[in-house]
Amino acid sequence: MDKVNNDIHYYINRNTWAITTDLKNTYVPPEIENDPYFSGGHLEPIEDRWQTLSQRVPLASTSYVDKGSNSVNLANGATIKINDGRWLKLTPYGVKVLNDKNPYCSEASLKAHSLAGALNFLIRNAAGICHQIGYSNEEIDQYHKNVAELLKFIGLDSNRNFCLNGMKYVRNSNGEFESQATINDRIAREKLEANNRSYRLADTTTRKEIYFKTGYYLKKAPQEMKDAWQETLDETGINPFQHGTQSTLTTLSVEQDIATRGNDDIFGTSVESCIEGIDKIIERTDNPTYRPSERDIEFFKEEKQFYTTLKNKLSKYLKA
Repeated sequence: MDKVNNDIHYYINRNTWAITTDLKNTYVPPEIENDPYFSGGHLEPIEDRWQTLSQRVPLASTSYVDKGSNSVNLANGATIKINDGRWLKLTPYGVKVLNDKNPYCSEASLKAHSLAGALNFLIRNAAGICHQIGYSNEEIDQYHKNVAELLKFIGLDSNRNFCLNGMKYVRNSNGEFESQATINDRIAREKLEANNRSYRLADTTTRKEIYFKTGYYLKKAPQEMKDAWQETLDETGINPFQHGTQSTLTTLSVEQDIATRGNDDIFGTSVESCIEGIDKIIERTDNPTYRPSERDIEFFKEEKQFYTTLKNKLSKYLKA
């Protein structure tokens, strides 16, 4: 919890993974809290970095460098001379920095440990253990710079594709090194992400997330709204809570929460109030308050289709 000023406190609403100013909105019902698919309202799969980096790595049986084929095999105990008399030594559980008398106390030492970290990931990636390079663009960029530098220390050409412990690495269109294992993993993740943008093709985890968030946002809505919402999901096949962009419902809910000090209910308790909330969402998709990315624009179109269909279904109840 962070105190922003003397009057307002902000909390994480674990039901929606958005902020709220009222602690009561962070409550998660026990039946959802205990669901094995529920993980703090955020269900996107993330590789367990600690587990993968502490796992024993199968290394090559012998070490050698072949400059002709730009390939290298690294076995247990292999050493690589780097900067200022320091060496990197491979073990089945990681990469050690040798001759580093004052670790992390100089620029050269920091660089050595950064290279060790990159090699530590690289040998695990070659063994098919690690796939996610990093969680930020800066971390990923630094990794690829370190790999290029490591290749030079090993004696390989960093401008060519290379092979490490039997795993081939190629440069992609961004000039980054990717192993076939990483490429396969990226293709699978991209396919999964594309499928999860659709309600029809979504996996079990994503469907559960839609269920959790829907239950929260519609908890006070009339049954007509809940029925129309499910019918709209089935009919449009659109996931209104896609990863990679924040839903307009969530955005408006947070804005109202802050303005009212805790009321994040956009839809209310009647069919009329639900339609009013839907109109606000549609209006915002047409008039975003920031400069949207191409991905955001694509999602706005899908949201507008979803909520227009939902409104049409609800409007029938007004005429009944």
